[in-house]
Amino acid sequence: MRNTTVGLKDGGASLHGVWHNLFVPVSSKKKRQNAIATGSDGKYVGRLAEVVQSSGDVDRVMQGELVMSSFWLVQKANPNGWAWISSGCFEHYPNLKPIDASIKNVARIHDWIHHYDRLHHRVGKFQEFELMGYMPYAVVPWHTHMAAAANTGRAVDFPKTDYEAFLKTSAIKEIGTALHQSIPANLRTIYNASTVLTELGPYLMRIISPPLKPVGWRA
Repeated sequence: MRNTTVGLKDGGASLHGVWHNLFVPVSSKKKRQNAIATGSDGKYVGRLAEVVQSSGDVDRVMQGELVMSSFWLVQKANPNGWAWISSGCFEHYPNLKPIDASIKNVARIHDWIHHYDRLHHRVGKFQEFELMGYMPYAVVPWHTHMAAAANTGRAVDFPKTDYEAFLKTSAIKEIGTALHQSIPANLRTIYNASTVLTELGPYLMRIISPPLKPVGWRA
């Protein structure tokens, strides 16, 4: 009865709830209470993996039903939206105060980021969906390496760096496409939309805005 999830509506954690669980450790008293209430062993790995996997907002994002703010693009390619959680962790961790602030600890969490990215790549590109069960566990080490009581008042903003880069990339691609279409037909075969930006564009910019240094002039 304690472990059943039948009949629980909207029981998943929000994105902010997931980030809070990852970055703020649970007190010993609350840990014992949770263990008694759920009948679990009180270990954080399984608990956090379940929180990440059952995030209610993440599930709705995956279904295209939720847009958190105007600056974020809902990417359905993210398996269950876990990339939201991972991106938020990556953008926010410089603001944290972990117990171990050494560069070795940061390097360890970067190894886990690489592990998560590899899982995400295999699932997204090669449809190896059997790996999806491991993805929440690749997020849990954020708690191992970064959780501290000092992070209690440090709210995590929704990740926006990826989307801002996506907007800039899209704008540059549109400029490259327009420039490629403006090239005379007999010369258009020399370039494609990509080489216009990498080979022709830099030379055109030097012609339009040459790097001239101002020289003082006296009458």
